[in-house]
Amino acid sequence: MAFGILEDRLTPRPPGTVPLDSKASNRDDGLIGEFDHLKRKGDIILQPQPTDSLNDPLNWTYKRKVRLFFVLLVSSIAVSGIQGMLGTGVRLIATQFHTDFPTVTKILRPPGLITGTITLFISSAAASIWGKRVQFVLASGLVLVWTLTGYFANSLAYYQGLSVIGGLAASPLELLISPVIADMIYVHERGTLVALSAIVNVVGADASHIISGNIIDKLGLKYTFIISFGVWIPIALAIYFFVYETTFNRTSYNAKQKAKALSGTVEFDLEKEKMHVVQVEDLALSRSTTPDTLPAVTEAPPTRRQLLKVWHGRFSETSFIKAFFKPFPLLAFPSVIFATIVHGAFGAWVSVVGTIHTQVLAFPPYSLPPDQLAYIGLPGSAVSFIFSVASGLLIDWLIKFLARRNGGIYEPEFRLLAMIPAVVLSTLGFVLLGPAYAEQASVPKIVGLGLFFNAASPFASAASFTYIFDTLQKSSTEAFVATSLFRAFFSFLVLEFVPTWFTQVGAKKVFYTLAVLNLAFSALTIPVYIFGKKMRGAVSRNKTLMKITLEE
Repeated sequence: MAFGILEDRLTPRPPGTVPLDSKASNRDDGLIGEFDHLKRKGDIILQPQPTDSLNDPLNWTYKRKVRLFFVLLVSSIAVSGIQGMLGTGVRLIATQFHTDFPTVTKILRPPGLITGTITLFISSAAASIWGKRVQFVLASGLVLVWTLTGYFANSLAYYQGLSVIGGLAASPLELLISPVIADMIYVHERGTLVALSAIVNVVGADASHIISGNIIDKLGLKYTFIISFGVWIPIALAIYFFVYETTFNRTSYNAKQKAKALSGTVEFDLEKEKMHVVQVEDLALSRSTTPDTLPAVTEAPPTRRQLLKVWHGRFSETSFIKAFFKPFPLLAFPSVIFATIVHGAFGAWVSVVGTIHTQVLAFPPYSLPPDQLAYIGLPGSAVSFIFSVASGLLIDWLIKFLARRNGGIYEPEFRLLAMIPAVVLSTLGFVLLGPAYAEQASVPKIVGLGLFFNAASPFASAASFTYIFDTLQKSSTEAFVATSLFRAFFSFLVLEFVPTWFTQVGAKKVFYTLAVLNLAFSALTIPVYIFGKKMRGAVSRNKTLMKITLEE
């Protein structure tokens, strides 16, 4: 039993359990020498194991990976900002069209959430069949259309239509950044990048409030769109020139190279290889799937023209309809259920605090104007960024530390320890912020207490996102869609009912109730941590479930 994680005797090394430290080569349990042939960096055994192909994103230069991630991070922050830039102008919109805050919130946000959720399934299916780059390019073009047409908005119905277009444009950019990380970054390096990618919505919305608040105050609502159009042009160009295709089937590549090596002597069964119980990152655990005698492959590096190619044809023969519905059965996987609830809840907490901040501070007795209201999100963005980097570095260090003390073997459940600070910080936020609202505390105090949620969310993301990637490497995109489905649904409920509920029952009752829900959702971490390996083993022995994750 590794640090409280129960072993699975029937499947000692289920998907996700991998050698991560060189100490795994010196075990005294009969596995000596089994991991000697694995590729490594220093004392760290690389997971997933890279192929010999120069087209494998794992083999790309560090500079190329960082540049690609930076462009996607900036684009995700920008598109999230465009979606939320009208937040500081809600009072003006309500006044202009003679309605109230809850009504405007319902009109502006839910249509985009619903459209965006549907688009997530379309984008996920398209990514598994045609890759990711084509979607990034098309989405960046749609953002240009969205921001240009927004300049002419003249009614609530028009703004509602823009919300729908925004959901279509933003979903691929927000969905695919995390799967791209899984495509090109090793397990022991993912924590910080995943945490950063998970808070782009918050940072983007907060940054946009600062910019749009001043634009709205000095120029008017419509100018937020035309300025966003100008800002997005260089981002769209950066996406085209620096965001390359990261989809690469390592199972298929290794199978082809093995077939070539054994050509004329052994008939290779590709279908059987695909149905092996271990996943891409776990292939190195089995000599039968990754022979250590496989010769290195010499090939020319991809040309600039090849990298800029937008359309790469099909990566999979799976039908679009089948791929579209693939996220639904993944909701039967314990890791996905856990990540779905945790990610959805903590994402909704940040959204509800931002919405309530606006609802309270934009009206009497505070009555902050748009340009001042914009700046209340700046501390949250700073805290989110700092804690994303800190949580990622801490968790990446922690899993290597625990793996070394576990005989060199890494268990995905190690990452769930990040939920400890997430629960403590978020609970403190609920317990303290509710009374602050009720007592009409000062603006600095209200904003300061809201930072607990910005600090908690990165830890929850570091636990839930990476747990999915480590246990469902090959279906991480579809699994992320499943988690996003619940988050969108939960956010929809929050934005639909909490503003009105807050007005009716008061701050204390709302926030104390949410605190109890937060503890209930977070408590799921305990059984998942203890029984997670057993559940992964049970899933790996279920042919139906494994077929869902491994089929092309």
